[in-house]
Amino acid sequence: MKKIYLILGIFFLILSIFLYQSSLNQIQEIEEMIRAAEIARIEAKQGVERIRLSIYQIEQLNDDLKSTILISRATFVLGIFLVIYAIQKELFKIKMR
Repeated sequence: MKKIYLILGIFFLILSIFLYQSSLNQIQEIEEMIRAAEIARIEAKQGVERIRLSIYQIEQLNDDLKSTILISRATFVLGIFLVIYAIQKELFKIKMR
């Protein structure tokens, strides 16, 4: 068995889980910001400064979220391929028996 590939594969799988959790946290943060802006808009009175959330800010947060999800998926696939490559010979040995 190619132990270094197995270790790297497991590392990338764990990293992808952390990245996916980070993207879920980013989604929650975006939702909270939008909710806070909506609540502030509803409760705002005349002459009181409102919380402003620009479209550019939301697009930037969305782009960051997409990047994190993309990297998470890529590391997951890389981890799976490395693990399968590391145990390939053992799988063939089991299949031949």
